[in-house]
Amino acid sequence: MKTIGIIGAGAMGFAEARVIVAAGYKVILSGSRAPEFLKEKVAMLGANASADTPEGTATKSDILLIALPYEYFDTMPLAKMQGKIAILVSNHIYDGSLPEVENKSVSFATVIAKKYPGIRWVRALNNLNSGVFTSLPRKKGDPERSAVPVASDDEKALAEVSDLIQNMGFDTVELNTLKDSLQFEPMTPAFGLPYLRYPEKLQEWLAGLNGRREVPPFDPGRTVTIKELKELLSQWNK
Repeated sequence: MKTIGIIGAGAMGFAEARVIVAAGYKVILSGSRAPEFLKEKVAMLGANASADTPEGTATKSDILLIALPYEYFDTMPLAKMQGKIAILVSNHIYDGSLPEVENKSVSFATVIAKKYPGIRWVRALNNLNSGVFTSLPRKKGDPERSAVPVASDDEKALAEVSDLIQNMGFDTVELNTLKDSLQFEPMTPAFGLPYLRYPEKLQEWLAGLNGRREVPPFDPGRTVTIKELKELLSQWNK
């Protein structure tokens, strides 16, 4: 049984942990606070979940999932992450700090891979929010099973993460470079809204945030098939 380590135990990290545990994997949760502050979340996840420090999580995990805000990336246990597969779930908030990302000159994943080398970065699961994430997984062959994009410069890491995501209950569309993840960054056709049954509710919620970080509203989800996802990805204006 593989162990998936999640660095970033907020709403998205916890939603992903729920789905990963349900798929039959072990999960280690870690965040900015001590592991004992995660006891309640671990108890909700069951016997295959535990909490640790980010350093312990990176050491003990087969695959890492990074769900931290960008401003906390320098706190990652970089030495322990060397050579590890890391799924970049975090999205950059458009605040002017990364203009090359915000004007779509380069993907966020490309910037992260350059800034934090030696890690086998894979871009995936960033185009879903925590309010819908747990609603979407379906068994293979289910006509309501949704597809998500996965991108990496590392062929073997891409295949391994795609296998994980398929076991989590999603089909995958694989893109062979981190540069290609531009096709599913924020404010692209494949990002977020197509997976929502009630997108107007999310838009209302976003309009009322005023810069605050809050958990998005629950949404029962809408199926995005492989065919539809490929069409959405192709609509990105390069």
